Amino acid sequence: LLHAVNLPESAFACGRCADDLNLEELGLEVQAVRRDGIDLPIGQRPQLREGDTVLLTGPLQAIEAGEALLLGGA
Repeated sequence: LLHAVNLPESAFACGRCADDLNLEELGLEVQAVRRDGIDLPIGQRPQLREGDTVLLTGPLQAIEAGEALLLGGA
């Protein structure tokens, strides 16, 4: 399953790198981080910020948990 999470200003993930959130422990893979319509090179560990879109793949339950983590830190 592929799912896009748009980060509002209040998102827990803002100011953090996707790698630091350990999304893979939930069973997720970060496919891309898009900023202003451009895919950022994930290997360069971009710091997430308001307006970014994080594209995740994984099972539905993991995606729900990942979205909760990205948005609220839970």
